[in-house]
Parts: sequence; C-alpha cells; structure tokens
Amino acid sequence: MTQNSHSLFTSAFETYREATRGLAELPAEAQLVLLRFELYQACKRAADSEERCRELQREVEEGRGALCAQAQHHHEQSTHAADKLAEVKSACEEDVRRLQDESLKAQRRCATLEDFCHCLLLTIERAACDDSAAKAAPSVSESARAVP
Repeated sequence: MTQNSHSLFTSAFETYREATRGLAELPAEAQLVLLRFELYQACKRAADSEERCRELQREVEEGRGALCAQAQHHHEQSTHAADKLAEVKSACEEDVRRLQDESLKAQRRCATLEDFCHCLLLTIERAACDDSAAKAAPSVSESARAVP
C-alpha cells in the first residue's frame, strides 16, 4: 500500500468511525436510517470522486494530445529547418566553388597579362637598344662626308 492510498484508507476509516459513533445508543430503526444516510453520503462522495477522476483523465488525455501535437509541430519545424540548412549550406558551397573558379580565372588572366607585359617590356627594350645602336653608329653617308 502506498503512502497516498494509506492516507485515503485512514481518512475513510475515520469518517466511518465518526459516522458510527453513538450508533449503539440509537434504536435499531434510527441506526438503519443513519447507516443508510451515511451509505448514501459515501456513495455520493464515491460518485463525485469517480466524476473527478474522469475529468482528470480527460484533462490528461487532452494534455497528452496537445503535447503530441506540439511535439509533432516541433519535429516538423526542426525537419524544415534541417532541410533549409542543407539548402543554404549547398548554396554556400556552390558560391564558394564559383568564387574559387572566378579567382582561378582571374589569377590566370593576371599571369597572362604579366607575361604579355614582360614580353612588351622586352620588345620595348630591344627597340630602344636597336634605336640607340642606330644612333651611335654613323651612317654610310656621314662616313663618306667625313673622309677627305
């Protein structure tokens, strides 16, 4: 017997003892009326208790149903959030790949431009050297004029 059921039994027994106290002093017919009245009161309390138990059971079932619905809603939200997170992650990974490709293409263009600039610089230097050499060397007509 649990503590709670023991206290209920003790309470019921005390109610019985109080109801039957002084019963022996009454005539048999009065005892019968009193016992019937007490039985009626006990049945009424039992019916009230059963009704309260049914109400509490309904509340428990409603609470359980609400809790299940709420759990389902949270599960759906977390599933949706997980799906959304996967979509965002995939989009971010795609963006990173695209940016890496663009960066690689830009690096290749820079390397090509650097090579082109280097070739252009060499061409300019050669042209400058050729021009300097041409100015430094006397032309044939100038050499002929200089010779007497």
